[in-house]
Amino acid sequence: MREGTKNSEKVDQAVGRGPKKPLPEAGLEAKFKECCSVVLGTEAVARLHELCRNLERLDRASELTDAMASAPASPSRAIA
Repeated sequence: MREGTKNSEKVDQAVGRGPKKPLPEAGLEAKFKECCSVVLGTEAVARLHELCRNLERLDRASELTDAMASAPASPSRAIA
């Protein structure tokens, strides 16, 4: 680009910000893992992600809440 050249583009709706442009599955999984890994360990995050992806197959909603309650904290959140 030449110095001083400006490029711009208007986006009516960002990806993942509504039903018309949902976040792709890989992006959704990455966001889920990034958010959860702040407080949960890697294995717990993977387990919760799998449970969430299969909510309609769970016998009880408590399977999800039990997994969250018993999940070990991420190493950065562990109490010394």
